[in-house]
Amino acid sequence: MPDAAAELTVERVLCAVECIPTGRVVSYGDLAELVGTSARRVGAIMASAGPGVPWWRVVNASGRLPGHLVAEASRRWADEG
Repeated sequence: MPDAAAELTVERVLCAVECIPTGRVVSYGDLAELVGTSARRVGAIMASAGPGVPWWRVVNASGRLPGHLVAEASRRWADEG
């Protein structure tokens, strides 16, 4: 059974991602700083959360996504304006 602190971190990360406005992006590091965890932990939480999380709004420190996600993210960004 996950501990309460870990569950709270997951909840905070997912809530923060959901709050990113459409058409905007934020880095893993900025999210991590906001919720009090590491950028790697943010990535792990998002990876395990499934496709319902707006992952295309979260980029690396260089403002990029992994190459295999760019086409899908571009479609989603275009839909969001």
